[in-house]
Amino acid sequence: MKPIPRTPAAGTPGRSVTWTTERIGALATAEVRQLLVNAERLNDPEIAARCNGVLHERRRRIAAEARAKIGKARSGQAA
Repeated sequence: MKPIPRTPAAGTPGRSVTWTTERIGALATAEVRQLLVNAERLNDPEIAARCNGVLHERRRRIAAEARAKIGKARSGQAA
């Protein structure tokens, strides 16, 4: 039986999906973490860096929202 050849993404040998930052950002956090694990396992530093960037930005946004919520609660406003 012959192996089925994979169709690589344009310009990237062996990769069937092009992972842009926007595409990674559309994934759920658990999916981004799994993509990061896969990228590290497959030694793809570009995708790993994009995943880390998306996760870092999400942590910053969540922390900022939490600080804003705490600030409103301390000032007596409803959250």
